[in-house]
Amino acid sequence: MTSKGEDSIYLDANAGLPLRQSALEAIIKGKHFTNPSNVACKRGRDAMATYVISINQITSMLIGEDWENWIHVSTSGATEGIATVLMNISLQYNSLTKAWEKDERPMLLMPGSHASIKRCCRVYDVSIVESKPKELSAALTENIYSALFITHVLPLTGEVIDISVLAKAFKGRVPSSPVIVDATQSVAKLKYKYGKTAIDVLIYSAHKFGGPKGFGGILIRRNSPILDNWHPLIPGSQQDGLRGGTINVMGAMATAAALRDAITNLDKKVAVTRKSICSLMKHITNAQIPGLRFYDPISGKESTNLFTSTPTKRLKSSAPTA
Repeated sequence: MTSKGEDSIYLDANAGLPLRQSALEAIIKGKHFTNPSNVACKRGRDAMATYVISINQITSMLIGEDWENWIHVSTSGATEGIATVLMNISLQYNSLTKAWEKDERPMLLMPGSHASIKRCCRVYDVSIVESKPKELSAALTENIYSALFITHVLPLTGEVIDISVLAKAFKGRVPSSPVIVDATQSVAKLKYKYGKTAIDVLIYSAHKFGGPKGFGGILIRRNSPILDNWHPLIPGSQQDGLRGGTINVMGAMATAAALRDAITNLDKKVAVTRKSICSLMKHITNAQIPGLRFYDPISGKESTNLFTSTPTKRLKSSAPTA
């Protein structure tokens, strides 16, 4: 639970989610490893082998049977992942490289996405066009887009976006442009194999499912056009030049362990969480706190009744974000 100003409270269990025991045990197990780039040392080679096994396990759990056709780029979390991908959209598709061709293409963005996405777009000069899922067909007839960016589960409302349908429609119109999915709020909360969709890029953050804070990843389909001229946010030779900096072996080990733990018996865990959230909502409503208002982030309006506000209706019928 975190405070947003003096008069409002924002509930987010993931903000303070403790490290899973399985992740902690993985970190302890890997404490003897040295720098995996030190291939002249056996402990370095063992560290690299363990890292590769860990990211392969993560990729397999998220993508499914097709996981070998994807590349995992380890990051410090979803924010870095988003920044890296949007920087590449800017460099590869927009005005920084296309100005002389007069071929600037906006990125299509679903409303309700995390604020960091728009901030990164401003920093990297990525022009955007916002379109609701139901309006995608009309939007596709108006522009040729550099990319489609989808947030799988909207962070404030819990609304689940049908990425399979949207990705297929977008690729049918602009097959050379990538489909990017921010799965920060959906990984380990929905039973989903992303490899079965037409997406090109998947971004996740480990602490959202009990993994270590400061570890995340970008999963990229090997034949995606975004890899043709990839620019790392942090230059370096590590991770095949896709992201520089010392490889976080223990982070990868802990993330693989936490993800495996989180998706085990997922249906039962989601049902328990949903029941707890609904119970919390009822208690808050029945408390009849004077002056209490519930903010609807979609309409920008306030409601005196929690059960008539937009987020609550969606939260009841979709995966919880907390």
